[in-house]
Amino acid sequence: MKNLQPLLEYQKIDIQLRKELNEIEQHELQEKLKQAKEQFETAKNNVVKSEQDAGSLLEFFEKAEKMLGEHSSKIDAANKKLPKIAEDDIEMRGEAISALEGMISKLSELDKKMFDAKRKSEHVIDNYKSSSDRGKKLKDFHANAKGKLDEFVSKKAPKINDYKKSLAEIKEKINPKLFASYSDLTSKRKYPAIVEAKTSDSGKTYNCTGCGMSMSNATRGALLESEITNCENCKRIVYLTK
Repeated sequence: MKNLQPLLEYQKIDIQLRKELNEIEQHELQEKLKQAKEQFETAKNNVVKSEQDAGSLLEFFEKAEKMLGEHSSKIDAANKKLPKIAEDDIEMRGEAISALEGMISKLSELDKKMFDAKRKSEHVIDNYKSSSDRGKKLKDFHANAKGKLDEFVSKKAPKINDYKKSLAEIKEKINPKLFASYSDLTSKRKYPAIVEAKTSDSGKTYNCTGCGMSMSNATRGALLESEITNCENCKRIVYLTK
């Protein structure tokens, strides 16, 4: 049998390391930080949109104010011109009155648009303020939660670094091809990646202790010949002890 002891020792420490890393990855603060970040981005986007809406409204009010002045001047001019038209000049007076009514109608329409814009501006201001306040609170929460998570990680760091150092030393003793196969399995979160083959009927059949499935005759033959093979079901490295 190939010298599997270094790889078995490597796996033992690797599993311990994975346990420590999982505690960090699955810490409750990780999800809270993720949610806080997503909510902050939403609040940030709302603030940006509110600023854009405010810019559009400001542009509208500037144009509306100019139009209001122009229409008011035209109405004043029409009101002054109307008395000067002879009372018997029905056609000209009719045209003047019609024009005056048209300008008043446009002025009324503009006034309605300005009223609607005012209501929208109030909504924009409220949305900007609430989103801004929300963003500040989320930012503070994120900083506080990250500080606690960093503290938790720093407590784990010495043990994690010791595990990594041990793994680096043991790796030098492992067959590169075998280690590549192990790494491929663990990258797919298959722990343990190397397992023992077990028999319950004096070697007539063997089971992979990783997935529990029995081996085919071909795989069993390969195992008996070299004392190591791969499970055809879960692909784990399976070894035989005598």
